[in-house]
Formats: sequence, structure tokens, C-alpha cells
Amino acid sequence: MSRMLHLLALFAALLACAGSLRAVEEQSADSTFVIGGILTQVGDVIPPWSEEAHDSNRILQFGYRLTNALHIATRKHVVERELLFTVGDTLDTLSLQETARNLRAYPFINEAEVTPYTDESGATIVHVRTSDNFSIAPGFIFEGGGGGTTYGAILTETNLFGLGKRVAGQYIRETGTVNTTTWAFEYKDHRVFGSRWFFHLYAEDLATGSQIATVMEYPFYRLSSQNASGWSLDFNDSYRRMYGTTSSRAGDIVAEIPRRYIGGNAWYSYRWGDHYHRTKLTSAIAWYDYSYSGLPRTIVDTHYTITQADTTRTPRRGYQLTASIGREAFTGFLTSRFLDDFLVVEDVDTGWEFGATGGVGIPEKPTHELYGITGVYGSYANVFGASGDHIVAAEATGVVHLADDHGLGRRTWSNLVTDAWVHWYWQGLPIQTIATSLNWYAGWRMYDPFQITLGGDTGLRGYATNQFAGNRRLLLNVEDRIFPGWRIFTVAIGLVGFADAGYVWKADERLNPADLHANVGFGLRVGNTRASTSRISRLDFAFALRGEKRIMLAFGSEQVFDLFNIRPTPTRD
Repeated sequence: MSRMLHLLALFAALLACAGSLRAVEEQSADSTFVIGGILTQVGDVIPPWSEEAHDSNRILQFGYRLTNALHIATRKHVVERELLFTVGDTLDTLSLQETARNLRAYPFINEAEVTPYTDESGATIVHVRTSDNFSIAPGFIFEGGGGGTTYGAILTETNLFGLGKRVAGQYIRETGTVNTTTWAFEYKDHRVFGSRWFFHLYAEDLATGSQIATVMEYPFYRLSSQNASGWSLDFNDSYRRMYGTTSSRAGDIVAEIPRRYIGGNAWYSYRWGDHYHRTKLTSAIAWYDYSYSGLPRTIVDTHYTITQADTTRTPRRGYQLTASIGREAFTGFLTSRFLDDFLVVEDVDTGWEFGATGGVGIPEKPTHELYGITGVYGSYANVFGASGDHIVAAEATGVVHLADDHGLGRRTWSNLVTDAWVHWYWQGLPIQTIATSLNWYAGWRMYDPFQITLGGDTGLRGYATNQFAGNRRLLLNVEDRIFPGWRIFTVAIGLVGFADAGYVWKADERLNPADLHANVGFGLRVGNTRASTSRISRLDFAFALRGEKRIMLAFGSEQVFDLFNIRPTPTRD
């Protein structure tokens, strides 16, 4: 009997070894193939393999052909320069996924597929197939809510001559509590002279001042990238608006504070580790020069008083040297649909990152006393549920100056800023997505005039624009985004039900749950499934649950919030 048991144990061990060998072979199946060729297929806005191209409606077919005719297609080399592999490389699934993700990150690319196959000769071929968005976007801006209206014209080309460069110009007129006119120009080049360097130039001229900003960066463009660097310059000469904090002046501009800022920074990052776990070290130097001249242009709120001797308007100039170290993990490239957009593939990169920052400030004005800088940061994204229908993304940052008097006589700390948000999306119900956002933003002992507003189009849709003002903000938004599948040409129509709750309060106040304001409402969403900018247009009707009972109208472009807080949404600071 014992000999039989030994034989059975030996047989079981052999089976386990064979199974583990097969698992190793399957796990490393990619590594046994070498890329023998690359087939790149760059499609138009309505490519021949799309569902629309086979529509039997002649009117729609004419519209699709006209759309393609008016569109400048992406050049083939623009797609091929993004490939993270070449002929002769070992086939690596991760590189294929990264390539597709990087291509979809461009606004002029609608969808990107990177798939391997074996041809008749047995060679491994990688098929790269993309379709375009309609890159030129002439349009009108018309946004409002809570008594304020903004209108204007904008012309954007996100794929200039098919080369992937962005040029935009706009004219905006704002009416309501204030009347202003804005001109703006923007240029972006993600691949300067074909390199990995990114360049961005933005200039605007407002009724309240002007700004010129430029950024040059060499990013981490893939998981195995070890080096990244960049610099930026910013010039801003304008009036900073402050809004009323008393009930009689809520939402009104009560002061316009003159401020001139010139600054810049340069940074370098290095990271090491494998594709899935890395350590990142970043060093940076920043230069700043704040100056204030003259009195505010208007003061109509006695609760908000500014004088020439206001210490928050003390001129400041100096340098900051900082270093940060962090740990990051990558857990997967996932894709989904109907999160923030209609129909198109939306990338969800899961993983986490956390770290700490430390440094020293070297002021020249108003004192020469050194001060410390310290901060923390973290982010997290993951997918849960048996069918992956729960998605959570979160981010938090905090930074403070230590022993920084800045002419105020403070010997402990100042300039503390904290910013955090958590987003939860659930797709467990048919044709709809439940999207939830919890947002916190606050500043303490700020040396620059600092104010946060809430109301109207900024997340609390049942109240007037900028009705609430203070130094801390807590905001909750819940939306039921319904995608019924209604389509006209390349336009999809959806519905939304929502609830908002939040408040802002001043430094000398405490948050009282009784002060929270809330609203409920419903709205319409119109999504252009082939647009490169402003894919979502929204029209919301909101009913305030506290204060004056009224129905407010809010409208604009983009969702009120998005999963990773990277779009120019109203709730983003």
C-alpha cells in the first residue's frame, strides 16, 4: 500500500511539473515570435470597414462621403512614428497595447487597433489600423447658467495638414455680472521635428489683462521609459476677480485686484524598476516674481475689504529648489465605452502612485530668510466586479511652506494647499453609467489673493454663477448617464439625471452640514462621435433644494466631470 501511495505521489508530481511547463510555455508564447512585418492602415473619418460605410441610406452615404472629402487624413508616417516596435523585434503584447493607447490619446485619432496575425508564409505580421476624427472644428461657444452667459467663435484644427499639430484661435464675449471680451491663440506640437519633445504655446488678451504661457516637455512615453524632463515659462499681467461673500452681493464681482506674475520652472525625472513597479526621482527649480500695483478697481462688498497695505499683496520674488521621490505600480491597460463619451473606446490605465516632496525656498523679496517646502501626492485607479463594471479613480495632493514669513511675521507655516477627488463609475445597469464625483479643494494662509467659487456651471447647477465664494470647497456630483442608442449621422443623443451637493466657506468659518446646498435635475447630452474637440454638449435643468426655489438652466461643452479629471471640465481647477 505504501509503495502504491509513493507511485501515485510521483505521478501527481510529474503531472504538476508538466502543467507548470505548459503554463510557462503559454505565458512566454509572445517571446517565441519575431515580428516579420508591419501593415499600417490609416482610415478616414468614415473608414471603409466601419458600420456607417455600409449603411444603405443614400442621404447618409452622401453625408459620410462629404465628411471624408472635407477632411485632411492623417499622414501614414504620423501613425507609424508612434509604433513602439519594429520589424525584427520579439512580439510583445504590452508594446502593442501601449501603442494603441498612445494613438488613441491623440484627439484626431478616433479608434486604434494593433493586432498580430500569421500570414500564409507563417510570418508574424502586426496590423495597425486607425480611423480619424474630423479634425477641423469651426464652431460657436454658447454657455450659461445662473445669470451669466458666454458666447463666441472658435476655430480649431487638431491635425494641421495631417501632421498631428494643433492650432486654435477664439473670440469670447462674457456677459452677466461682468462684460468682457477675450482673444486667444494656441499651438501644440506633440512631436517637435519628429522627436519625442512636446511644445505648447498659449496667448490670450482679456479685458482684465493678458497672458502668455509656453511649455516644453520630454514625457515618459512608455512604461519602460526612464527619463523625462521639461520647462515652462509664464507671463500674466491682469486683474484677479474676487466675488462677493455677503448675501446681498453673492455672485457679484466686488474687487478686481491688479497682479503681475512672471515665472518659470525646469525639471528632470528618472525612474527605475520593471514595467510593473518603479521608483521615480524628480528634481526641479522654479522662479517666481509677483508684483502688485495700485488699488483694486472696485470694492462694493464691505465684508471683503482690501487696502493698499493688504499683506496678501506684498511683492515677492525668489527661487524654489525641490526634489520628490515616489513609488508607482502599473496593473493593466483596460478599455471601456460609454464612460464620458459616446461609442468611442476610452482607455482606463489602472495602478497606483504615491510619493513625497521636499525642498527649500530662496526669497529675494520681501525678506531673504529661507523657508522649507514639503508635500505629498498619490493617485489610484482600479476596476472591480466580476464583469469589471466598477471603476474607481482617485488623486490627492498637498503642499505647504514651512517657516515662511513673506513679510507677515509667520514663523510656522503658510501657503498650504490641498486638493483631492474620488470618482466612482458603475456600468452594471443596461444602457447607462452611474458616475459619482467627490471633490475637495482648499487653501490656508495664502500669500496670493485666493478664492474658490461655486454655483451655476461650476458644479452646483441649481444656483447662480459664483453665488458662493470662500477658501475651502466640498462638492459631490452624482449623474445617471443614459445612452439609449439614438443617433443621427455621427451625432449621438443621451439623457442624464443628476444631483449636486456642496458648499464653499471662508477661512474664519467652520463647515456646518446645515450650510450645504443641493439641487437635483435632468439634462440632455449630445455627443459627436467623430469630433476631435468638445465631443459632448450638455443642457441641464436644475432645481435648488435650499434657498430660493427656482429652476436654473446650465449648458456648455464637455461633461461636468470626467473619470481621470484631465479634460477642461467646469469642476476642474
